Amino acid sequence: ENKLKEKQDYKNLNNFFMQYILYKTNKSVAERDLYESFVNYYKDQKFSQQTILEDLKYYSDIFAVFIGKDDDDYSEDVKKSLANLRALKQTTCYPFMFSVFHDRRQHLITEETLEQTLKLLNIYLLRRIVCGVPSHSLRGLFIGLYKRIFKKQSNKNKYYESINKFLFTLNT
Repeated sequence: ENKLKEKQDYKNLNNFFMQYILYKTNKSVAERDLYESFVNYYKDQKFSQQTILEDLKYYSDIFAVFIGKDDDDYSEDVKKSLANLRALKQTTCYPFMFSVFHDRRQHLITEETLEQTLKLLNIYLLRRIVCGVPSHSLRGLFIGLYKRIFKKQSNKNKYYESINKFLFTLNT
């Protein structure tokens, strides 16, 4: 909470919980149903309170990087790409980015691969904006994108290439 809130402004904290639930459940959720979705997710998973708190801490640390806080562990290119996403106001990609940053923290991808992936996301989202494609349709895409791309385990051997190929061969 202290990392994400700014004085009495809880907007970042609320946004974190929305993105976190989208990521964890792979389902869209209305803001009014967010708390209930959170409670149901953890009841269904039968997590302990300790596990819940550890998971929230882990992903809130990643989310803090998304919003420009606590990003000292990342390269200038990563910071710049994240700043560009913030400038574009494109938060729909956050559920996908949770997976990518998790892979980086687990050393499954390199910093260079992370940089390339973020640049690719910026290009993809900017092209959609320029073409006038509404961003609300992206939420559904990004919620399940990681699982769709990497359901074939061999795609992880060509991480960036697999994401690139998938995004730029979409017809809609």
